[in-house]
Amino acid sequence: MEQDPPHMFYAGWLADYPDPDSFLRVGVSTYADILWNREYSELILAASEASGMADRLALYAKAERLLIQEAAIMPVIYFQRHFLLKPWVRRFPISPLKGWFWKDVVIEPDPGDVGSTASGVPSTRLESDRG
Repeated sequence: MEQDPPHMFYAGWLADYPDPDSFLRVGVSTYADILWNREYSELILAASEASGMADRLALYAKAERLLIQEAAIMPVIYFQRHFLLKPWVRRFPISPLKGWFWKDVVIEPDPGDVGSTASGVPSTRLESDRG
């Protein structure tokens, strides 16, 4: 691809961590050389070295505008995930990167199902606990 680059190609990127750097430095460098534009690479370097969050975000915003103005990257779609959860799923936390961790999911017994949990696994509660 480097020797005979196409005029256009389709690619996708999901953030590794919730920070503009994951898209504007890591994501872009996965498919192209961030040195394609000196001003862009200087903005990205300055942002990665900035200590204040407001300064970092301002520098990344300038780099993002430049990226769009130069049409180096054109967003075509934005990925979404939809979840349909049963009523007995009481806790299903989703990270900012749209990941989930089964260890944090809470499933409560279905109150109408005597003797088993919502998952079909026998309940560990005693009959006297059922009230």
